[in-house]
Amino acid sequence: MIRLILLLMSIWSFRTQAEYSECVIDISHYQKEIDFAKIKNDSIVAVIHKATEGKTYVDRNYYERRIEAEEEGLLWGAYHFANKGNPIGQADHFLNVVGDTESILLVLDLEENRGNNMSPDEAEVFVKRIEERTGRLPLMYGSRIFLKAYNSEILNKCKLWIASFTSNEEPKLPPHRDSWVLWQYTNGEVGGTPRGVDGVTGFCDRDRYNGTAEELIDLWPNL
Repeated sequence: MIRLILLLMSIWSFRTQAEYSECVIDISHYQKEIDFAKIKNDSIVAVIHKATEGKTYVDRNYYERRIEAEEEGLLWGAYHFANKGNPIGQADHFLNVVGDTESILLVLDLEENRGNNMSPDEAEVFVKRIEERTGRLPLMYGSRIFLKAYNSEILNKCKLWIASFTSNEEPKLPPHRDSWVLWQYTNGEVGGTPRGVDGVTGFCDRDRYNGTAEELIDLWPNL
């Protein structure tokens, strides 16, 4: 009986692990040297890049890298680093920089920002504006602790990209969440493995998709 239980636990663990695909990275101008051909050859299928922050900032590498990544056949995503104030202006700024969003994964990045954090109420306005202009909601990125306050009907409709730098088999989620689609499991220095990725010099965030790489490709950008 004990052997049977251990066997079933082993099978369950294998199935759970098999459902995760370590095929996504997220980057910004902080990663100075990028080779998308090498990134693709390292089994990465999707890249999420910082596009904007606040109401005016644009990541200086966003446009050029989107072209380079798409030329290599990589899926592309864009995230907005949220600030306090004028959420409609921030959403419009983000979408204006992204341009054609049809094939682009959209993300609202919510994290500690030296007291300049976007409030839950402002986040609601932001995601509603994204939905109004694109017909879909963005993913919501953040840590378990930080996202505890971001608990409302509209925000919980945004799929979760959880930041949890750990080697655990499952990330810890905010108490009002029971599922995730992306898991940022390492910043390249701490967290699970693998950490580095060919084609990126220095530390690089890596992410697991809660499914197979083929499913990710089929569903993108509507995860």
